[in-house]
Amino acid sequence: MSKGGAEVTPLSRKQIRAFSDKVRDYFGVKSAKFPIIEVVEIVLPQVYKGFLFEVLSTEEMGENHGLTMPEYNVIQIREDIYLRARAGEGRDRMTIAHEFGHLLLHKGVALARSPSAIALPAYKDPEWQAKAFAGELLISHRHLEGCQEAFDLVSRFDVSYDAAEIQWHAFKKEGLIAKPGK
Repeated sequence: MSKGGAEVTPLSRKQIRAFSDKVRDYFGVKSAKFPIIEVVEIVLPQVYKGFLFEVLSTEEMGENHGLTMPEYNVIQIREDIYLRARAGEGRDRMTIAHEFGHLLLHKGVALARSPSAIALPAYKDPEWQAKAFAGELLISHRHLEGCQEAFDLVSRFDVSYDAAEIQWHAFKKEGLIAKPGK
């Protein structure tokens, strides 16, 4: 349960995984590493009418690493996050994928966070959904062959160890990872 923010249409991790598979297919990504920078910076402006990807200074963004306004088709990323993502830094690639998730999953929802006493279950929380989408998109279940532990996901998918571990546990929980010796 999380507090604050808007309640969105419920989505399970399984539904989010299926959606991320469709996104990979739509963009023709067959490789393990999803080219998140190229997609949001080059491809989306060509295929998503009115989409705007902005890289803003630290002064303009403040504490925010990224902001998405799905109602306006806008993703804003703080410059240092963008530069590290371009350099292949896993955590920052995940930040951009997270914002991409908000854009695709939360059309028509004003996502500004506001303090709230209402506790949302994860599946109705836009932050959990965007985080799950980013994990599923960047760490695809389609490319797990040969992976024995979470650490194997880090270099295969260009993600942080923390993201790899979260996704590894989600895959294990859903039986997507073969048990040792099988």
